[in-house]
Amino acid sequence: MLDEKNNELETNPVEDNLEEDNLEEEKSFEELLNEHGDFEDLDDHTIRMAKIISITKEEVTVDVGYKTEGRISIDEFTKEEMKTLKEGSEVEIYVIQVEDRNGNLKVSRRQAKFKKIWDDLFDAMKKKVPVKATVTKKVERGFLAQVGPVEAFVPFSIMDIIRRNPEYYLNNEFEFLVDRANKKRKNVVLNRRTLLESLRMKRVEEIMTSEPGAIMKGTVTRIREFGVFVDIGNIEGMVHIGDISWGKIKHPGEVFNEGDNIEVVFLGYKEKDRKIKLGYKQLTQNPWDLVNEKYTLGEIVDGTIRNITDFGLFVALEPGLEGLVHRNDLMWSSTEKINIKKDYQVDESIKIRILNIDSKNRKLKLSAKHLTPDPWLTVEERFEVDDRVKGTVTSIQPYGVFVQVEPGIEGLIHVNELTWSSRIRDPKKIVKKGELIEAEVITLDKENRKIGLSMKAVLANPWEEAEQKYHAGAIYEGLVRNVEQYGAFIELLPGVEGLLHISDFYWNSRVQDARDEVKPGDMIKVKILDLDPEERRLKLGMKQVTTDPWFDIEKRYAVGDIFEGTISKIIKPGLIISLENDVDAFLHLNDISWDRNFVNLQEQYKEEDPIRVKILKCDSSNRKIQVGLKQLSEDPWVSFERKHPKNSIVTCVVKKLLDNGLIVNVDVDIDGYIHKNQLSKKRIENPSELFKEGDETEAAIIEIEPSKRVLKLSIVKSKDLKERREYEKYKDEVTGVENVTLGDMFGNVFDALQSEVDENEKAKNE
Repeated sequence: MLDEKNNELETNPVEDNLEEDNLEEEKSFEELLNEHGDFEDLDDHTIRMAKIISITKEEVTVDVGYKTEGRISIDEFTKEEMKTLKEGSEVEIYVIQVEDRNGNLKVSRRQAKFKKIWDDLFDAMKKKVPVKATVTKKVERGFLAQVGPVEAFVPFSIMDIIRRNPEYYLNNEFEFLVDRANKKRKNVVLNRRTLLESLRMKRVEEIMTSEPGAIMKGTVTRIREFGVFVDIGNIEGMVHIGDISWGKIKHPGEVFNEGDNIEVVFLGYKEKDRKIKLGYKQLTQNPWDLVNEKYTLGEIVDGTIRNITDFGLFVALEPGLEGLVHRNDLMWSSTEKINIKKDYQVDESIKIRILNIDSKNRKLKLSAKHLTPDPWLTVEERFEVDDRVKGTVTSIQPYGVFVQVEPGIEGLIHVNELTWSSRIRDPKKIVKKGELIEAEVITLDKENRKIGLSMKAVLANPWEEAEQKYHAGAIYEGLVRNVEQYGAFIELLPGVEGLLHISDFYWNSRVQDARDEVKPGDMIKVKILDLDPEERRLKLGMKQVTTDPWFDIEKRYAVGDIFEGTISKIIKPGLIISLENDVDAFLHLNDISWDRNFVNLQEQYKEEDPIRVKILKCDSSNRKIQVGLKQLSEDPWVSFERKHPKNSIVTCVVKKLLDNGLIVNVDVDIDGYIHKNQLSKKRIENPSELFKEGDETEAAIIEIEPSKRVLKLSIVKSKDLKERREYEKYKDEVTGVENVTLGDMFGNVFDALQSEVDENEKAKNE
């Protein structure tokens, strides 16, 4: 207690003894703690080594040498760590808080790893040493990579010095330099390109000292049409397509896939372009160097078709060793019928004989037909002209049929020798491929290796029968066999056909395409117009079966007569009108309506519609009739002129304003024109000063020409005419009055007008 008088501290012996006892207890507890360790360096936010005391399913308990133990959730340990984790093991932990408000020690394994990684990242960035990271994902502008628990970003531009497929990087671990690291923002940018460029320079120095021919290991990174790029250790080289195989390949993808690990041969380095040239085929010897040792002339070998062209087959005896089997060496018979691209397939095996070896120019001449002797050398011993032979149809062409009469010997049946019919459009309708037929030898040319055959020669000539059975002028029924644009071919007897030309279909000669009128298989009646068995020519007509309707046409269709017809066709210049069977007339567009603006026929008329027309012209020699529709009524312009001659005054409605005048309507379908000088005696610059569309006015006709559809009007003249007529009328009224002058007459008119004005003014004032 404080003594207020002497300001001295009072003491109590009992209290002093208790304080001394407490001091002794504190000292003994401190000593006890010291026996278990020193805790002065255990601070918040530090990393310490800790010993594992126990492991359960939920947590791991650790001892950091402090008065309390730490507990870490089992989720903070990886699966790999859990495999080796056991009691007594030591792990790094992060001290979050030495004592929380409950007196517990808070520690973390995850944050220890996290802090260590960030320390390593900052250290690596400062010292410019690489760190390992696993690429996990491709994003918009680059990749995401995992450095332990820290996620980093790698831009495309600094990921590599070689362009690769993005799949190459995903889920793979690489070394990177740390470009930027910001722990607060959790932002890390990694750079692989700079690291690779430094390694590349070392690799370039190594390669520059390499001798051409050195074998290197690499990985195919990219495949292009012209070759493949190979990574030979932080640097790319290219194997050109010509250096991939001794044989011909169409695309490097036939040999390689991206990611293939291969061996290549170093061919050279272009320092200017910094390009490395590599080879792959050079790993093996050129097969052409050994061709004379491995193959002999005349030898029969197995090959594989590698390429097919119009002129022959390229056959490989082994990779890189190819020869040509020319189309002429495929078979002894004529090869014109051969369709190489259909009869042979790429990669098909073929047996051939070697005819020539040119190792210097790297050419092999091969043959398939020389596997057997040439049958044409003895052909005349087995065949003669007029012999009848049997053979198999091997090919059908538009110009004829090839028939094999024995192996290696083929003859041609020209299309004209298939049947006695002179019109065979498609030989496939006569014979089929593979069919066994009989023919007669008509030509034999051993030197040119040709045999001409005829099928019709073994058949009776039907034209001899036709000469006896048919005659010109008679009418018969025939079968339509074939139809072309210009006509139809009609069969009267098997093998006897005649032409029905389109001009002989109908009397009106309107047929444009015979295919629109008849079809194969139709039976029609025709008249024989001409028959020549020697030339095998038969001319037929269909219209001649009936009487020519134009024979007396001018008597039946006189000019000016009116007839009822049917619209048979609508064409651009007008209408085709059917008056009766095979008699058509033409209604020109200009003769449809007096209104010359009439042009839309499709909307106004339809085919098969009835129509009344007037005959305007009938020409039997040219088989033409011209009719008119508008001529059924009088021209409205002629009627208008009769009612309204020149100098007539008519009522007009303004239809359109022009810069130089007006278009006005004076009657149905009749428009006129008023020049601006005829609108008023005053000078008018623009007609809109006086009129607008729809205004009504009177005007005098100053010119009218119905044939040209011209009507000119004048408002000025209409006023003059009206004044003159008023004058004449007034003059008539005062006839007989003595000493009346023109001034008197107009003075009276003026007095009357002045009187009217005075009365109006008086009424206004009132």
